[in-house]
Amino acid sequence: MKLIAGLGNPGQKYRETRHNLGFMVVDSFARARGLSWRFSQDWSCYFAKSDEFLLVKPSAFMNRSGEAVKKVADYFKVESSDILIVYDDVDLPFGKIRLAFNGLSAGHHGIDSVIECFGVEFGRLRVGVGHPRQLSNDMRGLMPQ
Repeated sequence: MKLIAGLGNPGQKYRETRHNLGFMVVDSFARARGLSWRFSQDWSCYFAKSDEFLLVKPSAFMNRSGEAVKKVADYFKVESSDILIVYDDVDLPFGKIRLAFNGLSAGHHGIDSVIECFGVEFGRLRVGVGHPRQLSNDMRGLMPQ
């Protein structure tokens, strides 16, 4: 079983902002696969499940997102090497992506939280959002509906 977690912040205020790009990516993936989100109070997240993978959107703020991912991974016995975290990266130009395994957080608080729970042995999909001074914070229309 693979686990793909999108990082973001809860609430309408943050819904379509650059910092929630991880949520937008897994939402788009779930729609493309015809999966429905369910909420788990025990795991503090929304999740969607297929036979091959789990999608996760932590319901806590980003700097505590690792806790929810850890709860789901533990329940489904997913090894850290089978986890991919999708998140925004201001250091990458808008629209660029970078896939990596291992490494440090580069100051991303959501990744700091995941590292606290798993160490550095997990996959990361960094999605470039550009520097905040270069682009609008509004990401509406970025992901396919």
